[in-house]
Amino acid sequence: MGERIGSSLFFECKCSELSTRGARSVIAALREKAEGVRWRNGERKEHYALVARKIDGKEQFRDEGHHVIDLEEITLLSEKFFLADNGN
Repeated sequence: MGERIGSSLFFECKCSELSTRGARSVIAALREKAEGVRWRNGERKEHYALVARKIDGKEQFRDEGHHVIDLEEITLLSEKFFLADNGN
């Protein structure tokens, strides 16, 4: 929850591979759970995120404003930023 900016992030992590339909189901469940959070109801900006082993249709979800990342992308980011041999 971002008290100062009135924004909230609801996310879920899955160890499985998600089809587009499965990912939509998870995001729909997150929306339902968010309704039960009593904080700035009707005033807050809600964001939804999903992390999973693999997510089909990631770009479509991103185009819809959702934050999604899967293990493949985490691996690529790790290799690029954390595991790169930079001479140290």
